[in-house]
Amino acid sequence: MRHTRVVRIAVAAAVAIAALLVAGVASAATITKNIPSAGTVAVPNAPAPQAGVSGGLPEIDSSTLDADPLAQGATVNRGNSGGRFDHHGRHGDRHQNANPKLLQSFDGLNFFDQRFANGGNQFSVEPPDQGLCVGNGKVVEIVNDVYQVFDTRGHALTNPIDVNSLFGYPAAINRSTGAYGPDVFDMSCLYDSQTRTFFVLGSVLDRVGTTSALSGTSHVDIGVAKDPTSSYTFYRIDTTNDSPLCTLDGTTPGPCFPDYPHAGADRNGFYVTTNVFDFFGPNFDGVNIYALPKFKLASGASSVPVTIVSTNGQGPSGPDGGTGFALIPAVTPDDQFNGAGGGTENFVSSRAVFTDDGTASSIVAWSLSNTRSLLWSTPDLQLTFSIVNTDVYGIPAPPTQKPGDVPLATCIGSTVQPPSVPLPCWRAVGLFPGPTTVAENVLDPLDSRIGGVSYANGKLWAVLGSAATDSSGNPVDGAAWFVMNPHGMTTGLINQGMLLKDGSNLTLPSIAATSNGDAAMGFTIVGPNDYPSAGYAGLDARSGAGDPQYAKKGAGPQDGFTEYQPFFSDGSPRPRWGDYGAAVADGPSIWVASEYIGQTCTFNQYLQPSPTNVAAFGTCGDTRGALGNWDTRISQLLPGGSYH
Repeated sequence: MRHTRVVRIAVAAAVAIAALLVAGVASAATITKNIPSAGTVAVPNAPAPQAGVSGGLPEIDSSTLDADPLAQGATVNRGNSGGRFDHHGRHGDRHQNANPKLLQSFDGLNFFDQRFANGGNQFSVEPPDQGLCVGNGKVVEIVNDVYQVFDTRGHALTNPIDVNSLFGYPAAINRSTGAYGPDVFDMSCLYDSQTRTFFVLGSVLDRVGTTSALSGTSHVDIGVAKDPTSSYTFYRIDTTNDSPLCTLDGTTPGPCFPDYPHAGADRNGFYVTTNVFDFFGPNFDGVNIYALPKFKLASGASSVPVTIVSTNGQGPSGPDGGTGFALIPAVTPDDQFNGAGGGTENFVSSRAVFTDDGTASSIVAWSLSNTRSLLWSTPDLQLTFSIVNTDVYGIPAPPTQKPGDVPLATCIGSTVQPPSVPLPCWRAVGLFPGPTTVAENVLDPLDSRIGGVSYANGKLWAVLGSAATDSSGNPVDGAAWFVMNPHGMTTGLINQGMLLKDGSNLTLPSIAATSNGDAAMGFTIVGPNDYPSAGYAGLDARSGAGDPQYAKKGAGPQDGFTEYQPFFSDGSPRPRWGDYGAAVADGPSIWVASEYIGQTCTFNQYLQPSPTNVAAFGTCGDTRGALGNWDTRISQLLPGGSYH
């Protein structure tokens, strides 16, 4: 979600949307079209990234910044930061079955991999946005904007690969010619055990020729592979005009922007959801569900039908109403799919984004039923929703980090000229003549949207990030979790709770459950006494969540370009942190992936040349890039019920 950072939907827009809504059940208005295969792309045999192989400016793609006037009108900062509320979260009873065993944990992709993949023909990118899928002995991680495959022992089966090359496109930036390739972002991944197929997907924005300007055309690309180290067959869903509500200026029809794509599957279909915005205009235009026949897609057919279902006019009304926002499709372990109503795919969305105070006391469970009709020439899908009343939750506040070395911040405010390095610190040459002190910043916890959904053991599991207070009365961010029982048109709440860590914050939680009903959550732990760390906790449907645990403690604070004012023309940085982690089941195991900071270095170390290229600095021994230092951590858990 590098471009459209929906934090709050404006109140006036929410009122306008609410006027369109109906309560209850409605048949889905659908459009079905065929999409031909875009061809098969061999997974590149990429060399290991090396610093500065192809360096130079620009370092940042201006179209990815929230408030950069160079983004050709496509920077659509979609709202304001949310408020907090005073709520003592309940942990639930501590239960031994809710304490998973940490089988292993290893580093995934990081900022250095991302920036210097494909010979350095990449931009510096925040945030990573994690996709993770595990199956058939392989672990696939795909983030903004790099991809890697591991075995289940954590051994790399490929080097880091830039996603532009993986998806069959020219490089994000050709540093020899200055040509821009398409912007591929918001990565997601799913392994389907029924078809033994890996799926990767992302949103793609086209350029005006090879310039940096965005043309307004867009698509969601889906890659299909039996072996994720070999090749992918791609399908491109044109999303440019997939909502009649998209405008140029709020009135004049214009192109759509497909944000935040996420994938799920049931027995019959493969599903992608996107938040739909005006590409160049001001509006949020609902959610599109793209439904494809799973077996045909997995076969690599020459063409595949896709049926588009919109939530507009079909969501709940009320004081915290609004058309569906960030519907997350359910992922199902093994083959325990929901067979009700001719086959059903479940989705969950949160509601706090639509309210004045950033709080809500219900979530929305959605059901797309009669999915067996995806095998027909004219699918007949039914979209229904059910309001599930919950404890109050709300948009979390930006968490602070434990103080530490932030050499990029120091460099921005420094007049020091690094020795024997052609790119000096910024104030040394007057690029940013602002304050001489640039401070470590807070992180962005996003806007309380759903962070993951699993349909397992006949139950629906979901989690979201929320503001709360800990047992000492201190404001913290926690993980609000929900276990539900979907019954056709209605969904009942079985259990809920707020997982907290006293004196610290749990951000961007994800969730998965095994076919036995053993669940676990992954998240980042960060606070005044915690550098951003990879964390996890178990969850039992009856007794609740176990205590938060560390998979790997962070080594230092985040120190990335989106934290600091000089990179934003309006002086309003937004420290990017994640947007989403990932959690998936693989047999009795649950794998979680979360962002953390796995390195630290001093300003003096930052100024030293890279060990792989003396013309590059800011890599701290090739553990980071000059403009960022995020890492990802992948952990395998064995839920408590599986080993007691």
